[in-house]
Amino acid sequence: LALQRAKSTGKAQAQWVATGLEATLGVANMESLRNCLLDGSGVWAVSQQVMDLRDGRPIATEFLARGPRGFEMPDQILALAREMNILTEVDRQCLRRCIERSYAIGIDGAVHVNVLPSTIAASDPRDLIDICRKTAAGRPVVLEMSHHWIPGDAHELVDRVNTLREGGLSISLDHVGYGRTSLEALLALSPDIIKTDRRLTGGVGRDPRKAQMLRRLADMVSALGATLVALGLENDDDVDVVRNLGIDFGQGLAWGEAA
Repeated sequence: LALQRAKSTGKAQAQWVATGLEATLGVANMESLRNCLLDGSGVWAVSQQVMDLRDGRPIATEFLARGPRGFEMPDQILALAREMNILTEVDRQCLRRCIERSYAIGIDGAVHVNVLPSTIAASDPRDLIDICRKTAAGRPVVLEMSHHWIPGDAHELVDRVNTLREGGLSISLDHVGYGRTSLEALLALSPDIIKTDRRLTGGVGRDPRKAQMLRRLADMVSALGATLVALGLENDDDVDVVRNLGIDFGQGLAWGEAA
């Protein structure tokens, strides 16, 4: 709650949040938490497969960062890092841990990893390319970024995104199709892959309105020349409806939780 308040009320409130966390955790624990985020020792990764809905086989694996106790989920890690003013550094550590995990477990298909648009903007693209080249057997890498996190003008990212592509990486724009989706980001960045917002696809098997919206999104993605992945499929009914809409790829609890 305190972290969310800080997001909405600016820098002055952010200072209040830091003080509140110190009061709760203690200064020593706060410093320890900061250090383990910065050096990556408090960050680890889980994975979830991306499935081909036509034959039920996995075609890629997404790796998702997890944080220290009390801040396990990505949104919690990033909110904390932002309040500590170490967001880019922590996001890069999350990227490293996900790439290292992909090497450790040895997967088939592409490696999907998440990165903040602000990290792309603040980093030398060659550094990100070097990190991503450390996958097992040189697996292709897809950098996923949520359009919700794109700050300001998406065109400011175009040159860096193009450099990442020239370095052999593909780009995915995530959480599309629900809420304030930025058409500007889709057109400016020309993502190779577009992932739906799970609020659109979750439960689509029992919601004709969602199915209609998803069909329209699929038509738009096809016109853009991108590949659509239905994220957040919960069960066989969701999978069947999405497949019948002509969407070939999906991901979600229908195949188990990220682990």
